[in-house]
Amino acid sequence: MEYTVAKLDDPKAGMLDYVYGVVEAQRASGDTWSQTRPYNWQSIRGLAYVYTLEGSPYVGDDGVADAIRDVYGAIRSSEHPPDNRLTGHLAETRRLLVQAGADDLVPGIDDELVRRATPLDERLASYRHLIRFRSGNQGTGTNHVVVYGTSVYRVGELLGRAEWVGRAMDLWSRFVEDQEPDGYWAETTPGPTSLYNNLTFCCAGRMAVWTDEGRFHDAAQRGALFHRRFCYPDGCDLETIDGRVR
Repeated sequence: MEYTVAKLDDPKAGMLDYVYGVVEAQRASGDTWSQTRPYNWQSIRGLAYVYTLEGSPYVGDDGVADAIRDVYGAIRSSEHPPDNRLTGHLAETRRLLVQAGADDLVPGIDDELVRRATPLDERLASYRHLIRFRSGNQGTGTNHVVVYGTSVYRVGELLGRAEWVGRAMDLWSRFVEDQEPDGYWAETTPGPTSLYNNLTFCCAGRMAVWTDEGRFHDAAQRGALFHRRFCYPDGCDLETIDGRVR
């Protein structure tokens, strides 16, 4: 398969070009997707996207369908603790496949989402009194906390779990108020960590898209502006902002 050279003024086409290339390279390698390390099982969302996207060279592709089944089977049988990022990607996988009438590729996904979102929701409940978000009082990095919130929100929205949606919205309401004026959220120190701030403001962007609330959009834009000040011209992060990013 041939791919067009992405133009700088068309980032969406460039990203799709990259994704198609990754799918093709994985197929050519002869390895199954589930043979990669569990962290890479987040690829299930990307596979569902190219499988259902109008105009994709992989729409309805049997090989991609098999890859989705393969990764999903590995996820369901894994004894690894639920991953906060993977939970959100599974929720989006469900949405994409249901819309395309292809959710038979992921049988029992609603139960799997509940199994994975429940412990994340419990973490949100433990943060119900926080107004300042720092690793010292969260037990984990700030970027993880917002991924908990984003994942729980999306699963709750898709499955009609109003209590999960409400708890996630409550956390996000307090979280956007804690954003520093310069556009970052603190991580392991009172200062910024640009690499992880990327995850955090991208989550704010997702909440903006899903809820259409201006406060989330504004927070995402402030985070993006901060990132622009601390990256190379191609968008890559500077190597060191604090001790967490060496």
